[in-house]
Amino acid sequence: GLLLLRSDYRGLSFGTLSALFEIHLTQQLHVRHPSITWYYMGYYIHSCPKMKYKEKFAPSFLLCPKTLHGGPFRSVRRCLTRISFVYLIRVLKQKSNQVKMS
Repeated sequence: GLLLLRSDYRGLSFGTLSALFEIHLTQQLHVRHPSITWYYMGYYIHSCPKMKYKEKFAPSFLLCPKTLHGGPFRSVRRCLTRISFVYLIRVLKQKSNQVKMS
């Protein structure tokens, strides 16, 4: 969930705490409703420092808003650091081709 806090609480990692609570809730819901298999952490903007806590959770996947193709965060992390917008399908295809060639 989205947390809006006073700036003097900035260092307390409430985003991480909230995510851990929501993951636990998702696990409990899965026991009663096995069709619930994913926890959605919301949007991710790599250049936004307030969203960096989301990088700590794995496995995690990103969905490209333009192509609606997704892939593992760890596969595109380096590209996101160099380029502000990445078509995930292109990065994943390049990585797949590199693996096939080696």
